[in-house]
Amino acid sequence: MVVVVVDVDVVVVGGTVVVVDVDVVVVGGTVVVVDVDVVVVGGTVVVVVVVLVVVVVLGTVVEVVVVVLGIVVVVVDVVVVT
Repeated sequence: MVVVVVDVDVVVVGGTVVVVDVDVVVVGGTVVVVDVDVVVVGGTVVVVVVVLVVVVVLGTVVEVVVVVLGIVVVVVDVVVVT
């Protein structure tokens, strides 16, 4: 079994800070995690969508794709335990 722990810190530019922690357990193959956070800022609904595509081959993360819809800064930390 391959355990992939992905910690994603999403900082919304504009004064609002949103922290998203995602734990992904992968047993070979590909896992797609979609995390949607709806944040209300001054009466305005801001939807932050984070799409994580984790591809695991031979116990190693070979590709981590982060797609963000919105004006955000994303920091991704990946730890692989085999």
